[in-house]
Amino acid sequence: MLILQSTNVSSRISVDALILLVCFILVAVLASPHRVDAVQFTPIRQNLSLNPGESFSGQVTIRNDREEPFFVTPTVRDFTSIDDDERGIPNFTVPDDYEFGIKDWVTFATEPRVLGIGESIDINYTLRIPEDAIPGGHYGAILFRS
Repeated sequence: MLILQSTNVSSRISVDALILLVCFILVAVLASPHRVDAVQFTPIRQNLSLNPGESFSGQVTIRNDREEPFFVTPTVRDFTSIDDDERGIPNFTVPDDYEFGIKDWVTFATEPRVLGIGESIDINYTLRIPEDAIPGGHYGAILFRS
């Protein structure tokens, strides 16, 4: 999951991206004492500063170190912070019209596909800040489903 957080600096929108591995948090499944199945994500964190009307194109690399292929589908969800001190614990139960989200700002250039054993894929995305973006913090996550 790629978490995008933007905060207002005057009329600028600053985006702080963090890849949390919620869906695959290095999905460690021990089939034997010496083998660990895992999925790797990179990068883990990106800091961006964008103005309304600007865009950023990036990618998340996913590597399948598991012993079986799996289907990778990227999606975007808005979130708020569960706690009041903004430690960043995400709460994904937000209304569809949440005004401080980013789900409508992210598009993918990579189609969902099967990731084979030992294979890597770059999931390309673009974050476009609308001209009329509301100043302040904006929160969302790119989730990867299997």
